[in-house]
Amino acid sequence: MSLDACKKSVNWEYPRQGNSWKQAIMNEIENLKKFDVFKIIPLSSGSSGTKIFSIVTGYLTKRTKASTPEHEEVYKQKCRMCLVGHKAIEGVER
Repeated sequence: MSLDACKKSVNWEYPRQGNSWKQAIMNEIENLKKFDVFKIIPLSSGSSGTKIFSIVTGYLTKRTKASTPEHEEVYKQKCRMCLVGHKAIEGVER
């Protein structure tokens, strides 16, 4: 699922069950901030040649154990954001 698909979903802001996609994304961002995972800096503050890493975002709908294809019961929407870290080289700041 993509961010665009989440935004077009009936579960973007006012879901029928569980939390919204928007809330799931905001929860993930708040947790990343809480644990000091990243720091937001102005793009202009980076030196020439500074490497900017992208992120991979995954979206998941968690269902209850009682959920069936005929009667879906959503527990919550989840979002995970991960740095594409395999491109980083330890000790090298780019």
